[in-house]
Amino acid sequence: MAYTPPNPDLGKAARPSGTTAAQSLNDNQHAGGGPDLTASGVGPKGAVTAADSPFAYPSNFQKNGATAAAVGKAGDGSLVIEQTFDKIIRWRNRLEPMYRQFAGVRAIRETAFPGTKVALFRTGVNGLNLATTPLSEYADPDAVRLPGLEESMDVTVDEYGNSTVVTQRVKRFSWQDINPMQIEYVGRNLRETVDAIYMNAIYSSTGGWGNKGARQAVVKAKTGTGTHSTIELTAGGYNDPMFDVTVGTGTRYGLLETGKLGGAAAGAAGDGMIDDYVIRQIVGHFRSLGVAPFADGLYNALITPDQSIALRETTNLAGWRYPHLEENANGNIWRGTTGVFEGVRFIEGPQFYGIEKGAGVPATTKNIINLRPATADTANVLFFGPEGIADVVVEEPHTVVTPTNDKFGRLFGLGWIGCLGATVYDPNAILLVSAKTR
Repeated sequence: MAYTPPNPDLGKAARPSGTTAAQSLNDNQHAGGGPDLTASGVGPKGAVTAADSPFAYPSNFQKNGATAAAVGKAGDGSLVIEQTFDKIIRWRNRLEPMYRQFAGVRAIRETAFPGTKVALFRTGVNGLNLATTPLSEYADPDAVRLPGLEESMDVTVDEYGNSTVVTQRVKRFSWQDINPMQIEYVGRNLRETVDAIYMNAIYSSTGGWGNKGARQAVVKAKTGTGTHSTIELTAGGYNDPMFDVTVGTGTRYGLLETGKLGGAAAGAAGDGMIDDYVIRQIVGHFRSLGVAPFADGLYNALITPDQSIALRETTNLAGWRYPHLEENANGNIWRGTTGVFEGVRFIEGPQFYGIEKGAGVPATTKNIINLRPATADTANVLFFGPEGIADVVVEEPHTVVTPTNDKFGRLFGLGWIGCLGATVYDPNAILLVSAKTR
């Protein structure tokens, strides 16, 4: 007697196809059906109907991009088997925010509110006259008034923030826990946005004492028999009476007496690589302007990985590699890092290519790692001391749970908000250096 397999639906009440009643439980009375749980619209194929039942595929039905003929016909079992998948969504690595942590001047928050300007003050260039005349035994010297505050600058404070929302259906039926994903997306957006706010301040054409933004310099390529690149300041009128000295027929704007750093180049992009000579000139430039280093006695530089390679490949006796060949100093070679060299701490990363001065970070930017200057194969990198950047933080950026305002409580919001502002503080203490990257 031939064996007849039992009818799984025998004795069961008829269930309407394509409805919640039909799809919420499978034949083993287990909720779910993996990716095919589609009665509520959740799943890769949308709502299931009788026409696209896995037991009756029409000949032209597309399943995972292939026709029924390509994956098998009804009866061989292949049409009721889904491709397996990992139920964990892995994150791309994120970059650590950098720009904000180097703001060495922070105003004390008072009554600032969004859209207002906070005034910062510092003493002027002139102090009390030097008391070089010997005192008389009987004459009482006249008292003098203290000098007034001669300089002030403004920092604009604004509110920034973003918000997201997910639905109850996504939270309930998704095969990946949505809450951690929403939190991570919001956190990443907070970090990237705050970094972009500081980046806008650093590369602004305004700000700082004199309201001209950061100083700029251009690295020029080796010429003739030269063994190194040279660096020239771009013209910009950064006169500082504290350091301007008349030399011969011209004025030295607080720069080295010798070396190309005392020039005034055009604003074109640099066509030379950063090397040991350039670094020494920058450090000498900072020191001649009285720019204080960080607490460990070093200035900071944010450079790109390809610029780091070029610097570490310099082989002259005054270059980077020669002193690092010593046994006690070759750890940087094994690790492939620039480290500390000629009074500068180098931090490299793919997010440090920079932008043109005055350009600003576009509002449509989703990741600052993609930002570049206008000229190909160049970077507008930063060398700075602790007084290069200032900020005012009224409300520290933080996450917030937004209220649910729909009638059924099906929406779940999460966002972030902060109130702050940033600017270049001392243009002498921050230098935008345009140089080649390869």
